[in-house]
Parts: sequence; C-alpha cells; structure tokens
Amino acid sequence: MLIYEKLTNQSEMSDIEKTIANYFLREPDSLKKISGRKLSEIMYVAPSTVTRFCKKIGYKGYEDFKVAYLAEYDYLQSHFKGIDPNHPFSSKDNVWSIVNKIGQLYTETVADTLSLQNEEGMADAIQIIDQSERIYIYSVGNHINSANNFKNKMIEIGKHVEVVQRFDLAFFNISYSKKNECIIMISYSGETNSIIRILEDFKRKELPIIALTSIGGNTLSKFADVVLNISTREKLISNSGTFSSDLSVMYLLDILFAGTFARDYQNRWEQKNKISKSYQKYRYSDNPLLND
Repeated sequence: MLIYEKLTNQSEMSDIEKTIANYFLREPDSLKKISGRKLSEIMYVAPSTVTRFCKKIGYKGYEDFKVAYLAEYDYLQSHFKGIDPNHPFSSKDNVWSIVNKIGQLYTETVADTLSLQNEEGMADAIQIIDQSERIYIYSVGNHINSANNFKNKMIEIGKHVEVVQRFDLAFFNISYSKKNECIIMISYSGETNSIIRILEDFKRKELPIIALTSIGGNTLSKFADVVLNISTREKLISNSGTFSSDLSVMYLLDILFAGTFARDYQNRWEQKNKISKSYQKYRYSDNPLLND
C-alpha cells in the first residue's frame, strides 16, 4: 500500500493522528526542510507523538518515514502529466485520438517503469537468472501471457523456464527444487493469496525470489531477494484496462531476457542463429526488410 493511501485512510486514527496525517498530505514539499522536532513544534505535539505515528504506519521513525514518503511523492508527481493511466481514452475520442493516447500511455509507462529501477537490483536479478539452471515463473491473470513470451525467448538461448499457473503444483515444484533454481513472482498488488501461501516455503528452501510488483511495500516485496517495481499508476479495479501494468511487466521481462542474453552474447547468438536457420530455411518473403 502506498504511504499516500495509509495517510488518507483515517478511519482508525485518533484526532491527533489525523492532524499529523493531514499535515503530511498537505505539506509534502515543506517536509524536506523540517526536522522531527520542528514538526512537533508546528503541530503542538510531543516529538514522541510524531515518532509513534510514523511507527504505526510501518516506519522506524520520522526520518525513515520522511525519506520514503518524499521518494514516493516525487515519483507520483512525475510522468503521466497529460494522460490518465486508469482512463486513457473516453467516449468522446475518435479513433485517431485513441491511437495517439494509447501511444502516449505506452511512452509514459516505459519511462515510468525505467525511473523505478536501479542498476544494482537489475544486475542482481540478471545474475540470479543467468546462474540458474531452471527458472520458475508464478503469476496469475494477464501477466501469464508476458511470462510465456519470456519463456519462449529464454528457450531460444538455452535457458529452461517453467510458467506455473496452477498453484497446487507449486508445492510439488518446491519439494523437488534444487539450489541452482530461482523463482520470478509477478503480482501487481503483491498481496495475491495464492502467491503469499507459498512464499514461506520458497524461503525455507532458500530459493532466490525475484519479485515484479508495485511500489509502496507489500508482502511479496518483504520476502523477495530482488524487487523490480512495476509502474504503479493503475487502480486495482477502477480502470479501463490494465494497459500500463501489462506493458510494464512485459518491459521488465524483456530487460531480464536481454540482460541474460548479453552475459554470454556471442555463444548464445551463434547457437540461436544456427538453430533458427535450420528450421526456418523454407520461410521466405519478397520483402527485403524481412530477409537476411
């Protein structure tokens, strides 16, 4: 859950907690220069009251909260200035308007996803995948399509990937798994029940977990060894289609494939090209752009 959502959901807050939450919501830019002590003076509360509030929503204290909240705030203020990822088009749009808006949505989504990544996390994920003899992908919904596309690409460079849709079979995979295997788990919310059920079993087997999930902290993120964040702009239910999150997942999986390919590029390219030519020798096109 985003910090913004935690601050907005005030049903179980005391009056003083609501005052603190509303100040954070109203004055995010001011927090950059305000210490915890100064903040307590502004709101006429004890510093310990501010600290307890920050701990209540999942942080060690005010400074820890401030760093996370300002990072989230900066992220939410970036990208998607001219388009709503939840409702990128309307009944008033003609066909060409929709064409352009979906194009803009794709451009914004890729830039947004890229802004959430860091070199160390991506390098760690690629190294885990490259060193694993077998990669399992666990997901549900539309992301299965992207997972299967990733699987097909990885097969072409000699990497074995298994996409698991039935979570009852996941427990058999866990039982028979080996140390040189890894798991990629895809869940936008990070709270999908079927995924959460098997996380502890994976950790007990000491299998490295790569999570593709939203920002804001969730159960999946806490269990994962590496977290690659999906563009987090869509509502879980109130959206016209999961355009942004689907594209974000596909983009991340393509990065993981390309990064793995590049770690032994020459050998993998030669082998892939050799096999491709052997089974595609009867394919032909009059279009010179499609031929070698």
